[in-house]
Amino acid sequence: KAHPLKLSSAAIFSLPQAGMKLFRSARSPFYGQRLAWLLVLGALGSMADEPWVEGTGEDERRAVAVSAGRIVDADTGAPVVGATVEVDGSITQDGTPVGIVAAQTDGQGEFELRVRSGKRSIRVRAAGYATKLVVVPCDGGATEIALGRGSTVAGQLVLPDGSPAPGRLRLRASRHSPLGFWGIVDLMGGGREVAAGADGSFRFDHVPVGSYRLWASSTSGAVEDPVIDIAQDASALHLRLIVQPRATVAGAVSGLADAEMASLRVVQRPDGEEVASLSGVGNGPFRIAGIPNGRYTLVGSSTTSRSVDADFEIDDLAAAHVDIAFRWSSQLRGRVLIGGVPIAPSHMEIVATPLDDSKPSATTWVQADGSYAIAGLADASYIVEARGNLFDVHVSGDTEFDLALPLNALAGTIWAEGERLGGGAVRAVGRVDAQAPVVVYARIGKDAEFRLDGLPAGEYAVAVMDPFWKGAVRHVTVNTAIQNFDFWLEPADDLQPIRILRSGEPAEGTVEVDMQHDVFGHVVRDIQLDKGGVGFLPNSLQGADLRLSSGGYSAEIPRWNGAAALVELEDTEPPNS
Repeated sequence: KAHPLKLSSAAIFSLPQAGMKLFRSARSPFYGQRLAWLLVLGALGSMADEPWVEGTGEDERRAVAVSAGRIVDADTGAPVVGATVEVDGSITQDGTPVGIVAAQTDGQGEFELRVRSGKRSIRVRAAGYATKLVVVPCDGGATEIALGRGSTVAGQLVLPDGSPAPGRLRLRASRHSPLGFWGIVDLMGGGREVAAGADGSFRFDHVPVGSYRLWASSTSGAVEDPVIDIAQDASALHLRLIVQPRATVAGAVSGLADAEMASLRVVQRPDGEEVASLSGVGNGPFRIAGIPNGRYTLVGSSTTSRSVDADFEIDDLAAAHVDIAFRWSSQLRGRVLIGGVPIAPSHMEIVATPLDDSKPSATTWVQADGSYAIAGLADASYIVEARGNLFDVHVSGDTEFDLALPLNALAGTIWAEGERLGGGAVRAVGRVDAQAPVVVYARIGKDAEFRLDGLPAGEYAVAVMDPFWKGAVRHVTVNTAIQNFDFWLEPADDLQPIRILRSGEPAEGTVEVDMQHDVFGHVVRDIQLDKGGVGFLPNSLQGADLRLSSGGYSAEIPRWNGAAALVELEDTEPPNS
């Protein structure tokens, strides 16, 4: 559309600078008139020299504006120099999506940003001040934001007799309700986790107004987690947290195979609440601390799906002794046959599920000669599954049972950008005769070829187990024959931004993404982050359960919906470490 006002290019490019000069005189008697002109000049300047947002509509192309403002001290009105101002700009510059736009204030406490027009969430951080979030209209106008010093939360961890106790403390927002782009948890920029000093003292500075939960842990016992409310006029809050001593349960584990490990859980009776746990336990002694008085069950689970439990009681905080012995010894073994001939698959899992729910399932892999063996089973009737085919078998002692699979097969080649792509795996998910989903997978050879043998007839979604390729999923019908088809892959271009924070700051470098998807299965990939902590995930991962981790910090996202998201990585270090 034609604009009735025409300016020279030199005049247009000078408009943002002219706007800043007007803003610096905002305290003058003519501030109202100057501010009105600034709104007009900022809008014109944004149409002339701002990058255009990618899209097809005119409103979307014009959706980038200059946002200017000033950061001042809430008490003195003095400018805050060097403050970081971040806005959820969500624009595209030079063909690259930019999720967060940031700037620092100059010597007059002023800043200028290019952002998407409309109401935007602004986060302001400065040394010695409480982080502040505000939502303002970004339409070429000017914004003044006052930063306060916040409150101090301090105190001491002590034992019941008043002596200091060691420990770690974490102050977190008690509610995670959204506030603009970031969420209320980002208000904690002044310090999140501290260790108690030698005298048990701790301190959190620059805490904004809000409601918080103080999480504390100590090797000396348990600490109640109080909820703290910081009022507008609160300058300091002092707490005295009592560490309540707790008892231990100890004993020995026996009956595990050489490569078998166990995890132990202390479960309270009768409600079943877990109060403590220990993983990576082999044959030999164990000790679990931090257990209050009460009645418990110690549940042991091994890496071969064997389990055992024993009851015990803690009274007057006296230590308890419990031994755990894994005793089941029946075995199921046999061969996997197709057309009466043993097969030697590169990757086939056998799952034995007991009809008695009180007994555990067990899994194993088929060997190169087509044989399989599952040891450590309880005597029971089992449903044995191989490549989606189900077999009934009763196991007692040493039981031999061959698994005869049908002739059906899927085979093909993986091509990526016109070249063979070797390595990795292919996964097929189908449903046969209203049974539970059939899930099978096979390795992709160095020659980029794959083959899935012995499939039940039915409809399958077949996926190359890497969602970062477009065309990695195909649908096929299997029906008493060998189905041959190839995958033709191109890099995924349907990407969604995800912003990752660590201790309140944008994460840097790469983040490991552990994905569990209904079709792709279990995939682990590293994604690169920009300076704002923003990375990109393929939209095809919608519905996946994600676990993101970096440098001892992690976060989980169940059933990711594919939309832009903010993730705060939490410290995964055990509380007693």
